[in-house]
Amino acid sequence: MQSEDKDVLDEKSVSNRKGATVRPFLTGFLAAVALLAAAFMVWQRFAQPSAAASSPIRSGSLAVTPHGSENVDSLVALVAEETAKLGVKPHTIVLTTDKAMSAAEALRHGDYQSAELLAKNVLAQSKLQSFSFHPFNAFINTLSQGDDPKFLEGLNAWISHTPKSALPYLIRAKYYTNTAWLIRGPDFGDAVPGQHMRAFQESLRRAQDDVRQSIALDPNIPWSYFLLLEISGSCDNSQQLDKVFRDSVARFPDYYEIYRIKLHYLQPKWGGSVDAMRQFVNRYASSAAPSSPLKLLYLQLTREPAECCLGRVPRPQARDAHRVHRRLHESLCHGRSGGRRCQRPECL
Repeated sequence: MQSEDKDVLDEKSVSNRKGATVRPFLTGFLAAVALLAAAFMVWQRFAQPSAAASSPIRSGSLAVTPHGSENVDSLVALVAEETAKLGVKPHTIVLTTDKAMSAAEALRHGDYQSAELLAKNVLAQSKLQSFSFHPFNAFINTLSQGDDPKFLEGLNAWISHTPKSALPYLIRAKYYTNTAWLIRGPDFGDAVPGQHMRAFQESLRRAQDDVRQSIALDPNIPWSYFLLLEISGSCDNSQQLDKVFRDSVARFPDYYEIYRIKLHYLQPKWGGSVDAMRQFVNRYASSAAPSSPLKLLYLQLTREPAECCLGRVPRPQARDAHRVHRRLHESLCHGRSGGRRCQRPECL
């Protein structure tokens, strides 16, 4: 009993110390939020009328008038001035995202040589860790969100000058993939206009050609296989998806992201089934070492049907989502409670 009391006191003292550390941070954070809210109100008052008068020039972008640009500059100056009062020191370490933004700007200005140096530097530092190919995954995901003509021009120049380099093909494949989803949007397939769907498929085809070329030039970049698998799943071709998965696992058997994305596309909303998901996880996770990241496939298995419960799939699939989720938990817990019914909330 004395030991338990001591543990409780220790926990309280630790909690108090944590609270004392967190309070100054929360105060600064709330002050920053208040400043941003004030800045947003200023922007609504002065910048929005100019933005409303502008006309669309590309999907998701607006033309900016000189007057609107002045207001935006004033807003930036105001935010910088008020933020400076908080005494927050800028980071001195060059982050991977900083390198990605520098590379992207270099490409937009036609300086593919600088972008190439940055990309090669990040790739050389990257290692296949338990859950990702780090830091390359953060670098390539930060470069561009798609629909960026100047960025694409820089990539095309890079490829034309170094056609035997795998990196620009891989980066362009990611660009085409992002652009494809910007064109398609988040709606279900039957709600996407035919013209948008055709453009989506054409952009994915370009992405697939580029990533395959990247793999042919350098088969030792794990992220290339992840992107090819993601594109294959988006193309709604189960045979191609299975082949790409087998090839990817044969090359990088410890790359968790490959298994995760494959399980994602085995969901009923992508034409798969609950049984296929369970069989997949049992095949690859049951025999994995206790410390293997593949054990997290069991968690992913229960998470994916939970998304159905949040309304991310259309009816009639969503109609039985709760029953599907319960079945999965029961299958995982079967035999672990001495023959008694599992009492976990998910299985009740």
